Amino acid sequence: MIKKLKAHRSFLWDAVSGKQIVPGFRHDSYVRGAIFSKDETRILTFSLDNTVRVWDAATGKQIGRSLTHEGEVNGAAFSKNGAKILTWSYDNTARLWDVSGKEFLPER
Repeated sequence: MIKKLKAHRSFLWDAVSGKQIVPGFRHDSYVRGAIFSKDETRILTFSLDNTVRVWDAATGKQIGRSLTHEGEVNGAAFSKNGAKILTWSYDNTARLWDVSGKEFLPER
């Protein structure tokens, strides 16, 4: 279970024991939401600080760099196979990333 107890942080808790599993997932502004990957090994958090961050669910450590937009991030989702991340923002863009944080740019 993921809870947002502090404005700039999300925490991962064991739903049965009620104990916190890993340290908080930190952002520089309010966390809007969090999503588990299908295999539950990674967590996406998205924030008003214009970033999406990928976390290791077991250790709580950030994986790769922050995925950034020019505006507040409205949402994020893993692809079905977990290899890509789709993000969308108040900057009127939707972006597709690989899990390492490299943005896929449209071919021209």
